[in-house]
Amino acid sequence: MVCDNLKTKEFIFFEKCLFLVGAILASLKPSLITDERQLLMNATDTRFATGHSSLWRAWARLSVVLFAVILIGCSRYEEIPQCSVAIKEGFTGYFKVSSNGLAVDQITGQTWYRCNAGQRYQNGQCVGQALHLSQSEAMAYAEEFSKASGRKWRLPTQGEMATINLSECVNPSVNPNVFPNMLVSNYWSSEGSGSNSLMGCATYTYSGNQFCRELKESPLPFLLLVN
Repeated sequence: MVCDNLKTKEFIFFEKCLFLVGAILASLKPSLITDERQLLMNATDTRFATGHSSLWRAWARLSVVLFAVILIGCSRYEEIPQCSVAIKEGFTGYFKVSSNGLAVDQITGQTWYRCNAGQRYQNGQCVGQALHLSQSEAMAYAEEFSKASGRKWRLPTQGEMATINLSECVNPSVNPNVFPNMLVSNYWSSEGSGSNSLMGCATYTYSGNQFCRELKESPLPFLLLVN
């Protein structure tokens, strides 16, 4: 598949649309082949021949347009650099980071834990395995973590997750100098879907896209911030 290693949520949707168009074209082509055979049998009918030649030309033009759309879609995603390359080492932007694993957003004033839940910050890196829990289990873990640390922690909201997202780079779309071990995955927020009680809200960290169509029982990683 073209651009197989550059897929985002939007590109996957875009790709499905292309498959649908391709399926439509493929369903049309056999009938055109059958009609082409009929065309040979009725070569004396110039109006019949002209009409079917027009159909073939239209199909060919549509195929060319489809191929052009694929190339344009790929180039659009290739233009976005990876954050690990685009951001200079040591640059933390509007975050003030500390050696104890905390990062303070100097715009919002919120304090984040720099590692995934389940990991610990040590010598500038996150060590251990990131937890993958359901949304309710993630919230319960935040409560346990609060009791153990003596500080109130919670899952971020969708809006708070958006504040750490960087629009100028991807894979993942966060500053690696602030969040050194962010996974490329869907991350839980504390919110649920307004239209389906079984669904929760999450952020896809590759590009920062947000949605509220994740099953609450899905095991996902998550971040914590001070309440």
